Amino acid sequence: MTPKQTQSFISLVKTRARVVPITTPIPNVATHPEDDLVLATAESGKASFVVTGNHGLQDLKHFKDIKIVSPGTFSEILQNKKAA
Repeated sequence: MTPKQTQSFISLVKTRARVVPITTPIPNVATHPEDDLVLATAESGKASFVVTGNHGLQDLKHFKDIKIVSPGTFSEILQNKKAA
């Protein structure tokens, strides 16, 4: 991403993101406890995607109805939705 695209993305996240309390603990799904925390946050927030560079999480591919993708894959998904 160019610096301008990065800044636009950060601005978008700041305006659209919301802080969500963890209401659903997720123990022992990922290979590391801190990754379980990421999944618990996504589940509690009813996320559609977890976008991560963490290969351990990416290897899961999904958790319940949440897709786990790389930043590059997520960018492609967004571009395809924009084109549709």
